[in-house]
Amino acid sequence: MATFSDPALQQRIRDLGNTLGETIANELGEDWLSQIEEIRLAGRSSAEGESKATQALQDKLASLDESSLLIVARAFSQFLNLANIAEQEFNSSHVMTDVLTELSTKLNGENIAPEQVKKAVDKLNIDLVLTAHPTEVIRRTFIHKYSELTACLAKLDHGQLSEFEREQVSQRIAVLIAQAWHTDEIRAARPTPVDEAKWGLAVIEKSLWHAVPKFMRELDRQLDKNFNVCLPIDSVPVQINSWMGGDRDGNPFVTAKVTQEVLWYARHRAAELFAQDLETLCAELSMSACTDELKELVVKQQLKQNNKDNKGNASKEYDLKERGLKEPYRALLNPLRKSLLESQASLAECLAELNEENTHLSSTNLEDGVSPERQPILISQEKLLEPLLVCYRSLVASGMASIANDRLLDTIRRAYCFGVHLLKLDIRQDSERHADAIAEVTKYLDIGDYNAWSEQEKQAFLVKELQSKRPLFPSKWPCSEEVQEVLDTCKTIAQNEAHAFGIYIISMATYPSDVLAVKLLLSEAGVDWPMPVAPLFETLDDLNGAEATMAALFDIDWYKQQLSAETSFANTELDANANNKAKQYVMIGYSDSAKDAGALAAGWAQYEAQEKLIALSERNNIGLTLFHGRGGTIGRGGLPAYEAIRSQPPGSLTGGFRITEQGETIRYKFGNSHLANQSLTLYASAILESMLLPSPKPKQSWRDAMTAMAAKARDNYRGFVRHDPNFVPYFRTATPEQELGKLPLGSRPAKRKPQGGVESLRAIPWIFAWAQTRLVLPSWLGVMPAVQDYIDETKNPEGQSLGLDTINEMLDEWPFFKSRLLMLDMVFSKANSDISAAFDKRLVPDDLLPIGETLRAQLKDSMSLLLTLLKQEEVMESDPKGKESMQIRSAYLEPLHYLQIELLSRIRANDEELPISSDLEQAMMVTIGGIAIGMRNTG
Repeated sequence: MATFSDPALQQRIRDLGNTLGETIANELGEDWLSQIEEIRLAGRSSAEGESKATQALQDKLASLDESSLLIVARAFSQFLNLANIAEQEFNSSHVMTDVLTELSTKLNGENIAPEQVKKAVDKLNIDLVLTAHPTEVIRRTFIHKYSELTACLAKLDHGQLSEFEREQVSQRIAVLIAQAWHTDEIRAARPTPVDEAKWGLAVIEKSLWHAVPKFMRELDRQLDKNFNVCLPIDSVPVQINSWMGGDRDGNPFVTAKVTQEVLWYARHRAAELFAQDLETLCAELSMSACTDELKELVVKQQLKQNNKDNKGNASKEYDLKERGLKEPYRALLNPLRKSLLESQASLAECLAELNEENTHLSSTNLEDGVSPERQPILISQEKLLEPLLVCYRSLVASGMASIANDRLLDTIRRAYCFGVHLLKLDIRQDSERHADAIAEVTKYLDIGDYNAWSEQEKQAFLVKELQSKRPLFPSKWPCSEEVQEVLDTCKTIAQNEAHAFGIYIISMATYPSDVLAVKLLLSEAGVDWPMPVAPLFETLDDLNGAEATMAALFDIDWYKQQLSAETSFANTELDANANNKAKQYVMIGYSDSAKDAGALAAGWAQYEAQEKLIALSERNNIGLTLFHGRGGTIGRGGLPAYEAIRSQPPGSLTGGFRITEQGETIRYKFGNSHLANQSLTLYASAILESMLLPSPKPKQSWRDAMTAMAAKARDNYRGFVRHDPNFVPYFRTATPEQELGKLPLGSRPAKRKPQGGVESLRAIPWIFAWAQTRLVLPSWLGVMPAVQDYIDETKNPEGQSLGLDTINEMLDEWPFFKSRLLMLDMVFSKANSDISAAFDKRLVPDDLLPIGETLRAQLKDSMSLLLTLLKQEEVMESDPKGKESMQIRSAYLEPLHYLQIELLSRIRANDEELPISSDLEQAMMVTIGGIAIGMRNTG
C-alpha cells in the first residue's frame, strides 16, 4: 500500500478524512459511513491491481440507487479536496526551497558581475494574465471555505498556540468541513463573465495585493545582500493583467457593457484598497519633520481647499497652514484618501445604474458610443502616486528612511504594480469578426467585398485608410448585431483611459491584414492612443508562418511608426520598464496548436517560431515581448513554471515574460498570499537565471532530430485524430465529452461553433475529457513512436543507433528536450490503462473497441521507451514525492472512475424522451469535478 514518506502529512490527511467521515455519519448514520469505507477499501485494493476488488467495487456501485450514488460521489470528491489542501499547505510550509538564495549562490559560483545582475533585474518583467478559461471546477463558495481551512492548517503548523487555541482551530476546521458537506458542489448556473471577473479581482485583493510587496522586499534583500544591487522605488517587475471581461473570442456573453462594468468594478476595488492603505499610513505617519517640497505641497493643497470652502478667509487660511505643517504627512495623504472614497462611492452608484433593468450600453451607431450618461469620479494614476512619492522622499531626506521603506514603500509599489485600475484588461477577439466588420462597411459603401479581396489588396486598402484624414465608417449605418458589438467594444476602449488596458489580442491570426484591421477599427472608434495589438498564432500552419507575417508588417513604414509611437506613449505613462525601442507583442498559442498537431510537433513549432521572431525583431531593431498562452496541463502546453521558463529559446525573455494563468492553476499558484509570493519568487528566479545563465542554442544535429521526430509525431497524432473516421465516434463514447457541456464551469461555450467535431471543440474540454478516463491522450499521442522511429532509422550497418546517441546528448544538455520527456514521465504517472479499458468495456460499441486497444498499446510501448531513455525502472523516480502523492490520490480516484462509468452507462441507457433524474445528473457532474480535483488538473 502506498504511503506518504512524511508521517505528519499522512496523519494530517487521515485526520481531515476522519472529520469528514464524522460529518457524514452525523447526517446519514454509521451505516452509510460503513458503506463508504467499504467502497474506499475496495477502491484502494483495485488501484493496487487486485481484479477481485475491482469487480467487487463495480458490483457494489451497481447495486446502489441514484441518490446513494450521489452521496458516494460527494464523499470521495470532498475527500480528494481535503487531501489536496493538506498536501499543498504542507509543501508550502515545509518543502519549498529558498529559490532566490539558491540562484544567488549559483550566480556567485559562475562569477556573474553585479553589473550584469543589475542589467537583468532592470529587464525583469513578470507579466501575469489571469484568464477565465473554464478549468476551475470548484465553486467559489468552496474556494472561500477551503482558503480558510488552509489558513487554519497553517496555524496548527506554525502558530504558538495554547491548548485551548489549538482546540478552537480544530473545531473551526470541523465546522468548515461540515459547511462544505452541506453545500452543493455544482453551481446552479454558469457564472457570468462579470462573476468570473469579480473572482479574478478577488484573487488580487486577497492574495497578490499582499504578495507583490512582500516578494519585492525579498528580491530587494537578496540583491542587496549578494550583489549590492537595489530595486529602484519605481521598479515594476510584476504586472497584473486579465482577460476576464475582455476575452470575447467565442463568448457571446462578453459584451461592451460587460467590459465597461468590469473596468468600473476594478477601479472601485482599487479605490477601496488604496483608501485602506492610506488610512493605515495616516495613522502611522504622525511625525512633523519634513522637506520644503512636502511643506509647499501641503500648503498649496490646503490653500486650494480653503479657498474653495471658505472663499479666502485669511484667519482660517493661517490656521489651516499651521495645522497642516504640524502633521504634514497626514495633511497631504488625508485628502487623497477622501478622494479615493469619493471615487469608490461614485463608481458604486454608476455600477448600480449600469445594472438597472432598462440601462444598456449597446448603441445603434458608432457615434453614440457605449457609455451611459453618468460618468464616475475617477482618480488618476498621477494623483495617486505624487503624494506618496513626495512623502517617501521627505522621510528619507529627514533621516527616517526606515519609516519610508516600511508600509509607505509597500503602497508605492502597489501603486506602480496595480495602479488605479487594479489590473490592465486585455481585449481578445477572433480575426474573422474584425474582417466581417470591415467587409460590411465596404459593401455598404459599394467599395467591394473586403473578404473576397487578396491579402495584398486588403493590406493596401487598410494602410490607405489608416493614413487617411477622413473616417471610413459612416456615423450611422445599418450594420449587423455582430459587427455592432465589435464596434461598441472599440468605442468602449476609446472612452476609457489607456491605463485601463493591456493589449488587444487577435485569435486565429494568420495574415498581416489581421493586425492592420484591428488598428483601423480602433482608429475609427476614436482610440487616440496607440494600443498595442498582438497577433495570436495558434495552429501549426500559423506558427510556421508567423515569421513571414511579422516580416511583412515590419516592412510597412506606417506600421513601424506606430510601434515607435506605442513605445513613446508607454514612456509617458509611468511605465518604469519602458525604453525607447519600438516594441511588438506576439502571442504564442499552445493549446490549439497541441490539439491541431500533437504535443511534440506543436512544441517544436512554438520553439522555432519564437527563435525566428526573436531574430526578425533584432534585425529590425524592434523589441519583442512573447506572450505565452500556456494551459495548466501538458496537453495544453503547460509545464511547471521553472522548467517552462528554462526551456525557452535563448533571448526570448529579454522583452519580458508574459503568460496566461487560468482556472485551477490560479488557485494552486496564487490562492493565498504565501503561495503567490512563492510563485512570483519562482518566476523571478527562473527568468533571471535564464537571462544570466542562458541555455545553449540547439546544435544542428538536435534541430535535425527534432524536425524529423516532430513530423513523425504529427503524422501519428493526426492519423488517429483527423484521418480515422471512427476516432470521433470513439472519443464521444469512451469519454464524458458530451456530458461535459452540461457542467457549468465557465461563461464560455465548450465549442467555438455549435456543430462540428474535434476541430471545433475547444482545447480545454478536449483535454478535460481524456483526463476523466485516465488515458490523458493529448499529452503523449505520437510522441514516443516518433522517437522510436528516429532511433530505428538512424542505425548504422553494425546496428548502432546514432540517433540514440543524439537523443541522449539532447537529454543531458538541452533543457527544452529534457523538460518534455520529464513531463511525459509525470503524465504517465497519471495514465491508467485499466481504467481506460473499463470505460471502453461498458460504454464503447464493439466495432470501435479496437481503437482504444491500439491507443493503449501505444501508451504501453511509449512508457517502456521513456523509462529506457530516462534510465528508470518506474515512472517518476526522479520525483518520489510527486509519485507517492499521485498514488495516494489514486486510491480515492478509483471509486470515482468506476462510479462515473456506472453513471454514464445509466444516463446513456435512459430513454431519450424521458428526463434524466436530478440525482443522476448531479452525481455525474460531481464525479467529473472530483476526478479533475484528484488529477490536479482539468483542461
